[in-house]
Amino acid sequence: MDVEELVGPSALQPEVFEIITYALKLAWTAETYKVHSWMVLLGLLKKESYTACQVLQDLGLTDIYGAWNEVLWALNVSDGLQPRAFTPRVIWGERASLIVQGAVRFGMWAGRDKVATEDLLMAFAASDVLTALFPDVDLSFDRVKHAIEKRTGVKYDLPGYEGAALDSQDMFL
Repeated sequence: MDVEELVGPSALQPEVFEIITYALKLAWTAETYKVHSWMVLLGLLKKESYTACQVLQDLGLTDIYGAWNEVLWALNVSDGLQPRAFTPRVIWGERASLIVQGAVRFGMWAGRDKVATEDLLMAFAASDVLTALFPDVDLSFDRVKHAIEKRTGVKYDLPGYEGAALDSQDMFL
């Protein structure tokens, strides 16, 4: 499944389209032929000029390049780069698909018609991926949400969300 099939071609800001394309190419060149959520995260961490990276730096993850390498290290430890038999089509893993679809919803809840990098970051925070990968930095959903809103000035109008701790990290995915 390509980006257009997953969320539609006009639903992504150019930076997010670049991130998704990077994840697809990574799946292809790694010969896994399946996009995993960590591939999308690697694309997100690729450029420090993205709003999402700036928010992560605001929250204490100051070495974005180091964070990128940390994701790769975690991947190698978990043996996540298993080559598969060739297939002419790259597919989306369930978790990666949920992250991208969650980002679309976060963009909508922020009043945007296109997904921004910070919407991807919100989806990663909601899925608890950030706290698992970077336990030394408090990247909880509430903290990430507050930092994004502070940096961008855009408020997320989340349904049924009262700012309390999440019962389920996948509440919005």
